[in-house]
Amino acid sequence: MIKVIDDFLTEDEFFPVWKTLMGPYMVWHYNSYVTDKGNPNNGFQFISYFFRHNDGFIGRHTNLIQPYCDKLGARQLIRIKANLRVRDTKRTREDYHVDFNLPCKSAIAYINTNNGYTEFETGEKVNCVANRVVIFDSHMRHAGVTCTDQNTRVVLNFNYFDYL
Repeated sequence: MIKVIDDFLTEDEFFPVWKTLMGPYMVWHYNSYVTDKGNPNNGFQFISYFFRHNDGFIGRHTNLIQPYCDKLGARQLIRIKANLRVRDTKRTREDYHVDFNLPCKSAIAYINTNNGYTEFETGEKVNCVANRVVIFDSHMRHAGVTCTDQNTRVVLNFNYFDYL
């Protein structure tokens, strides 16, 4: 099941997230692949981790994600990271994938509005609209699609359990 929620955070909660992730002081790390280390044709992206299960919270902007965790009902975190894909001359879909083979939840929070989207293997598409969140079961195969109308497509990716 796919659940799309617009205006997920209040303006007061969302603006600092947008300002930080879209601003000049956000630290991004080059990642030579998007979904599969072994596939050199699957593009690249820039990432920034906020939480990894083995490492806990990472970085100085972790306070920004707390409102998301609260509203998602995230009881146990697996991973939270930001993904930045640069503008493409044509929309490019990455490979379909699952983030984790666990009975957990995945959520994508869209930070900026652009003509990219998330496509599910079922054919459903969720457009990139700022402050929109899509929530789905982790076993659902999905793929990000780059944008052509903005410099970047920026999302937050959450993987979590909604039970203890």
